[in-house]
Amino acid sequence: MKLKVTAIIMLRGVPGSGKTTLAEAIATNHTLLVAADDYMVDEDGNYLFNPNKLKECHSKCEQAVENGIIIGRYSKIIVHNTSTQKWEMDAYFDLAEKYILSIEFLGGRFLGVFFRWGVTLFR
Repeated sequence: MKLKVTAIIMLRGVPGSGKTTLAEAIATNHTLLVAADDYMVDEDGNYLFNPNKLKECHSKCEQAVENGIIIGRYSKIIVHNTSTQKWEMDAYFDLAEKYILSIEFLGGRFLGVFFRWGVTLFR
């Protein structure tokens, strides 16, 4: 059965705020979880932050989201990045517009209560 992504959910927050924990908690079998940090691992699989690779890692993350939209295995995509700068989010707005999806931003401290920043619809 081919699925259609209906929303890109953006979890935004400072490092250590619980974005990944929340993403994993709200994911279902048909959810794609994506983060730029996924691409900052060494050959042994250890996380190794490298600021020189930041744009490259975000580009790979954006491509993974588009691939996830196209292949039809997911009903939602959760991107859990810090997203503190506009350029880190622009590609997701473009994808939402291109594929006629909603994009929802969640932010704050995720280990307790989180709050919804709003929903932007491209329909």
